[in-house]
Amino acid sequence: MTAGIVLVLQLAFMAHAISLSSSVGGRVAKMVAQPLESRFQRLPEHELAGVKGLVVLGGGIERLREAGRLARRWPHLRVFVSGAGPHAQVWHGLGAGIDPARVTIETLSQTTYENARNSSRLVERQAGERWLLLTSAVHMPRSVAVFRRVGFDVLTWPVADLPEAPESAIRSSLHEWMGLAWYWVRGRGSELLPTAQLG
Repeated sequence: MTAGIVLVLQLAFMAHAISLSSSVGGRVAKMVAQPLESRFQRLPEHELAGVKGLVVLGGGIERLREAGRLARRWPHLRVFVSGAGPHAQVWHGLGAGIDPARVTIETLSQTTYENARNSSRLVERQAGERWLLLTSAVHMPRSVAVFRRVGFDVLTWPVADLPEAPESAIRSSLHEWMGLAWYWVRGRGSELLPTAQLG
């Protein structure tokens, strides 16, 4: 456990130091983000016919827009939105053409751990149901680790919404690496870096 934390801290320090040079910032951003962004792939879209619903984590308008697109494309899907802000903001992001009866908006969650815990408690899954987790690609490993820890096995639908500016991309990626380590130490993640999705 200690070795993993030291590795993450070393990576954070190195990336921060190198990012101070704008000429290599883009390469550093890619190096730090790529292991997170490529960890989980999207479920093939045709398989959504056998999925009960989406759990959408707050944190960016791109997530809500993609959730709205999927909800309109697959009208059988339930949509559970966790920690994405006030109802009006969520509906603006999802867009028109979705039956409100299909959508549940949970506004209490402030952290990824609370997203997972509240989703597991409020979704009221039935045995055998398959649910899709929709969040940023860079955030997906930490999210999967926490959802697995609370006993909510999910399929994945990552959204590529990392900031374009290298400094911001590095900062977002380092936040996820540190979050993975911190949640693992605290027993809130199933693994330091979770492996391929459950299915």
